[in-house]
Amino acid sequence: MVGPAFTYFLKTRIQTIKRGSGYRVINSRYNIRLLQLAQEILDTNGRRYDSRLMKHQAEGVRFLEQCLGGCLIGDDMGIGKTFQVLAFMERYASIFQRVLVIVPAFLLGNWEAEIRKWFPDMTFGAMLDRTNAKINLISYTSFVRYYDKIRKWRFDWDQIVFDEAHYLQNRDAKRTKYCLAYSRRVPSVIFLTGTPFCNRPSELFYMLQRLDRYRFGTKAEYGAKFCDAKKTDYGWDYSGASNLPQLRKEIKHIAIRRTKAILKGLPKRIKPIVIWIPGDQRPVADHLEKERVAAMDQKKPVVEAWIKNFIHRPDKLIVFGYHRAILIDLAKQFNGALLLGGMTKDKRTRTESSFKDPKGPQILFANLEVAGLGLNLQCANYQLHIELCWNALLHRQGMDRSYRIGQKNPVFIYYLLQRGGVDEILWRVYGKKLVNFDTVFPDPVQVKAAVKEIHLEVGHA
Repeated sequence: MVGPAFTYFLKTRIQTIKRGSGYRVINSRYNIRLLQLAQEILDTNGRRYDSRLMKHQAEGVRFLEQCLGGCLIGDDMGIGKTFQVLAFMERYASIFQRVLVIVPAFLLGNWEAEIRKWFPDMTFGAMLDRTNAKINLISYTSFVRYYDKIRKWRFDWDQIVFDEAHYLQNRDAKRTKYCLAYSRRVPSVIFLTGTPFCNRPSELFYMLQRLDRYRFGTKAEYGAKFCDAKKTDYGWDYSGASNLPQLRKEIKHIAIRRTKAILKGLPKRIKPIVIWIPGDQRPVADHLEKERVAAMDQKKPVVEAWIKNFIHRPDKLIVFGYHRAILIDLAKQFNGALLLGGMTKDKRTRTESSFKDPKGPQILFANLEVAGLGLNLQCANYQLHIELCWNALLHRQGMDRSYRIGQKNPVFIYYLLQRGGVDEILWRVYGKKLVNFDTVFPDPVQVKAAVKEIHLEVGHA
């Protein structure tokens, strides 16, 4: 139910749209849809939300109402972002008759499963089939591949949902250009992502500009204000961060983020344990990737010893890594399940199901960039991160594969890193990126726990 302040806002917004600035604006489909939605929200004020919604999910639907269906939902993984959006569509079914959902290819099955589970009467289909379904699904890859054809089709979308919207952070990528350009004709746009920005505030700009272009202005204005912009010999550098507390205030009306600290009933997540082993590397900036491979070769005997010690336990384990060859070798050695890039949707689903089976493999070896998204792996309450990614937030996403709604046991997270090498450099960068992220999207309930560090004096190969 909306409060009196928002009721006043809606009525004012309705009058503004009605007054418009000429016949074209008053009668544009864009404004007519917004007008209809605003009026519908007023008319349904007082009607109970779907009883299956948890308290925080009902608040998410209410936030979507306040944004007139256009916002960034940056909730932690496992909070139920998809369900909130589907509940909003269902509540205002007369307004959102045609919805386009663009997702990474490996999440198409997740959306289909969620729709079948929660709203079995809601029709869905593939966008490329040009069906009359309410929800039309397409992957980012297919959208870019067939964009020239898609933009010529006369679809009257009432809403577009971009899932894992951090895919739209690179302004030079066709994916970003095509998706944002196509969304301009649609009155309601929702961005869903558990990591609103992965490394720096500049990655937020294109989503924020699409939602409120008047407040956030041009890239230059935004960069000067929030990215500590610097002019270099190669142009402007927006890789920094500045005025982040002010940015947090300015996005409150269009962005919301909740963490699992608000959930009741989840078991305790033990603070991450970082195990440092000796190393003799001195990274050279031009060869960091080679240094990462060399570091992993040195750590591998320690990783193997750690896993051999673990397999006597009854619990399941996820080993997150980066390099494909290492993960394949470990999976063969320990007869584990393997999840890598390039797998088909069916093979990925079979791997996930096999690992979830109590009689299935005890260990899942997974590339963090692939398995850090879209998986529900509550069956495993132990994780071992053997390599660090450039994207700091991916490790948090990886943790959330196990620590989410449905988890019954305490979750233990381990990092196995090497001192004096590339791991140490990435760990420092990792910390700085997380500080920036937590400043813009703070956890209002739980103070961020520090990690526990253990320094081992062990030999290395």
